[in-house]
Amino acid sequence: MQRAYTVNKYGLINGGLYSVPANRLEHLSRNPNISYISQDRPLASLLNNTAPAVNANIAWSQGWDGTGIGVAVIDSGVSNDKDFQVSGKSTSRISYSQAFYGGSKTYDEYGHGTHVAGIVAGSGANSTGSQYIYTFKGIAPNANLINLRALDQNGSGTDGTVISAIQEAIQLKSMYNIRVINLSLSLSLSAARSLRATNSIPFAKPSRRPGKRESWLSSRQEIQDAIARRAQTATPPLPPRATILTSSPWVQ
Repeated sequence: MQRAYTVNKYGLINGGLYSVPANRLEHLSRNPNISYISQDRPLASLLNNTAPAVNANIAWSQGWDGTGIGVAVIDSGVSNDKDFQVSGKSTSRISYSQAFYGGSKTYDEYGHGTHVAGIVAGSGANSTGSQYIYTFKGIAPNANLINLRALDQNGSGTDGTVISAIQEAIQLKSMYNIRVINLSLSLSLSAARSLRATNSIPFAKPSRRPGKRESWLSSRQEIQDAIARRAQTATPPLPPRATILTSSPWVQ
């Protein structure tokens, strides 16, 4: 007999990741303590913005270069590179690294995470000199990076790996002065719900909508929803209810 079992628990959203036989889901959905059930859907990496597109040079001219600020990059990992070193030193600005995708490697085997990190905080050192015609410099070229790898070597992950990384970023906020979490990923409703519990850390996320499913939210929708929920904090809290993600091979 096939049985349900716990894969991971997410205290951040009062939910968890469970493997559940498909024939038990309808019965589970009638439980009044469960507000939402979702498949643990695969995610894909997305990015199409660069420093010139946001007029980063204006911030640089005012001395705003990210010094002392931590940016959590939730992606396919970040590989140590000269662009991520302290200016004039060999010390890396990648302050912390952890893997959530099921493996133990935290460096980038896919390429997207390092590309994103370069746009966030690359110093331009690797493209500076007489042999280069353009210097590729990140938006906050002196910020520190918190590398939270949620995608595998193929650039794939799930809601669960991303939510785990978001939870860790919140736990590390004070230690590394994390002021921004960067998610250059498509998000399902399940993953977006975890953003609503991170009121104190802004998210950087592309606005492109990756698909036509009702389960996907654009970043504008997420922000509006988060603002609306924060405005309700003065009201009595609702009874605790659970959010369940299913990773069952029996769910079609």
